[in-house]
Amino acid sequence: MGHSIGSNPFISKRFVFHNRYGYTCPLQSRIMTGSSDMEGRIKQTLLTMLSGMSFQDVTVRALCERAHIGRGTFYLHYRNLDDLLDSIIDEVLGDDPPNEWYRCGFRKGEPYNCPYGICDKVRAHPGTAAVFFDESLAPRIIKKVSAFSKEMYVRSLMTQCDVTRIEAETIFVFQLNGCLAVNRFSYLRGDVDWENGRDLIAGFIQGGIERYAR
Repeated sequence: MGHSIGSNPFISKRFVFHNRYGYTCPLQSRIMTGSSDMEGRIKQTLLTMLSGMSFQDVTVRALCERAHIGRGTFYLHYRNLDDLLDSIIDEVLGDDPPNEWYRCGFRKGEPYNCPYGICDKVRAHPGTAAVFFDESLAPRIIKKVSAFSKEMYVRSLMTQCDVTRIEAETIFVFQLNGCLAVNRFSYLRGDVDWENGRDLIAGFIQGGIERYAR
């Protein structure tokens, strides 16, 4: 039994279908905004397919049939399905959510913002939840997020706290994996009050890091 459109904060009120978990998700995503029309069409087709199957089960032939395009058109834009998936992930991670949206900080009152902001970015591109919250794709997401923001996170933590680089990297890995797990849990549960859960986790992290504050 799927949740109503209004019950899931990740969900737009337009173009809705049911994903493989039984929850409703937007058929159209802002991920198409920065792409050419054809690239956006191909990306959206993959996102739609991932709502009902795992990435490993997607084939170029099936995607092209679903998008009503030829295989040559697909290969004109992407080398393979991995290249397509990476382009979606990179576009979301490279996006900057609206400034008014919350991002977890290390310590209360500090100007630091979470460098990867998965919860905010997936809310900005709700159709990509099928990618970011797919457990089978978690290693790829973690590798991508690390490439985008690990150095920024580690430098900021070492500046604010009395920790070594290895210790800062350990905390980064812990927080990133936890962030993905909590957001996946909230998404599958269709939480209305996901902000409260996020604030709870942020407070827990801040309290622990205060112990090592300079």
